[in-house]
Amino acid sequence: MVSEHWNSVDLVDIAWLLDHGDVVGASEPLMSRQAWAASDPRELMLWARAMSLRGRRVDTNDTLARAFQVDPASVEAHVEYARPALNGGDSAGALVWFRNAYEFAELSSSWVLEWVKLPTRHAQLERALAMADRYCRAKPADAEGWFRFGYALQLADRLPEALDAYLCCGRVSAFDTRCMTELRLPPAARQLIDASGTLNCGTCHVSLRV
Repeated sequence: MVSEHWNSVDLVDIAWLLDHGDVVGASEPLMSRQAWAASDPRELMLWARAMSLRGRRVDTNDTLARAFQVDPASVEAHVEYARPALNGGDSAGALVWFRNAYEFAELSSSWVLEWVKLPTRHAQLERALAMADRYCRAKPADAEGWFRFGYALQLADRLPEALDAYLCCGRVSAFDTRCMTELRLPPAARQLIDASGTLNCGTCHVSLRV
């Protein structure tokens, strides 16, 4: 018998469970709702995420294909295709899926930072800078966005602007050594920040021409 309790669980709550690694907790309400046969693309994507986290690639791909049938412009479906490509070392394939998702997404979508890492890693710095700039303008209260922006600027040898971005990160999150470690700040970037003195007095005035 289907539990009324599980049917009442909101999709936002299920997404939260998946975001925090509770695959079992998320799978129970999804199974109760028979999410694999849903007509709502959001519900299909949650089922695909659960299947992916459980290593069930066939079920994941079948669900993604169904989500595309229901909504060809599904941002979530494009992103979910990009992630296994990225994890499998197919950077070119991941870039294509991320780029397709970006056509339909909001500039402040958190997965954009996953995409920013790719061109940064492959020395496509102009692309990374443009993406990070748009993200930070759309979501200025996200510390990691400023960090990614600063790191790309640093790699491009635009150190004054990189420092500004790192300072913005500091203003947003009271950036300290623990935050740097959490965000996996590279040693060179940490040295640049240490040399600047107090972080919290910075102002966010990065201006790019890319």
